[in-house]
Amino acid sequence: MKRTPIEIREMQLKKRLLGYDVHEVEALREFAAEALEDAFARISELDEQLRATAARLSEHEKRESVLRDAVTTAQKMADDLREAARKEASLIVSEARGKAEELTARAHDRAMRIQDEISRLDRRRRELCAALRSTLDYYRRLIDEEAPAERDDAGQFELRFLSGK
Repeated sequence: MKRTPIEIREMQLKKRLLGYDVHEVEALREFAAEALEDAFARISELDEQLRATAARLSEHEKRESVLRDAVTTAQKMADDLREAARKEASLIVSEARGKAEELTARAHDRAMRIQDEISRLDRRRRELCAALRSTLDYYRRLIDEEAPAERDDAGQFELRFLSGK
């Protein structure tokens, strides 16, 4: 039998010669006791709900803290991975530049050696051509000295070789 505080305050007790009617006071007392029992039961129920809710809240706060830590750790790991990747990429680029410079230097050295070889071979060709011209000139002079040239009817020179003409 649930009663509200307003109902209890509005209850009218009959007065008798020596005070209030005993039966009505007893009924009011019983009524108030029931109301207090209901209130205590409700308070107890609410306390239990509050404890359960507080326990769930505490559990959720722990989970939130764990999740927050996990997110923070994941962010830090991502930042660390990004930094490590950046450093590795920088190292790879540096190594590639070093290798490229080394290959370029080697190619330049090889090109210089090839150019030197081409120059040497060109000089050798010119020397051989000059020697060959000199040899040809020598033999031409020898031929001119030993066999006088005669002209034939067509105006061509005919050389006399070891034949007795």
